[in-house]
Amino acid sequence: MFIHIPDLTDKGITTSHPTEYLDLMPTLAEAAMGVIVPPCPRGVGASRKVKLCTHGTSLLPLISDPTTEVKLAAYSQYPRGYVKPGEKDHYLDELDPFGPISSQISSGSTPSPSACLTKHCTMGYSMLTRVNGTEYRYTEWVDFNTKVSGGPDWDRNVGTELYHHGDDPLENINIAASAAPALLAKLSKRLHQHPVLALA
Repeated sequence: MFIHIPDLTDKGITTSHPTEYLDLMPTLAEAAMGVIVPPCPRGVGASRKVKLCTHGTSLLPLISDPTTEVKLAAYSQYPRGYVKPGEKDHYLDELDPFGPISSQISSGSTPSPSACLTKHCTMGYSMLTRVNGTEYRYTEWVDFNTKVSGGPDWDRNVGTELYHHGDDPLENINIAASAAPALLAKLSKRLHQHPVLALA
């Protein structure tokens, strides 16, 4: 991510602390207008009840001092087709959250919206974070839109991924199966505290 704020970034600033695109709006609002955008209330769908809020974090403290940690993790999510209980093998179209894209393209029709908007699907919740100075990418693939409308069912995990960025920056080797249980528990707890997903 690149941010240019006159007088603050003219000499160039680099940092390795995690940030995400959600941070752009509160950062620019504070830098350009001096407006502090309030954080959104916690919980699935809670932000829909307020007129203005952000799930991001202003990066001005980080720009002023690149060693300042402004957040524990940068979060992302990835939809997939629904993995039913007991199911192991899936056809490509079944894993496609937008439906059978190949047939839609060949027929000239417009691909449909993501099935995750209205139906059950499997969602990958992921975060980039540090533990004891080591950077990790941690992901849990869980049910979505099943127990919680518009939210995850953390109790049904169909897959976990863990990558050690110091040893594997391209994320080729999933070490979740061999990682220390204490590390996995810490990462899982941090992921579940995602500001959008955590219970109020």
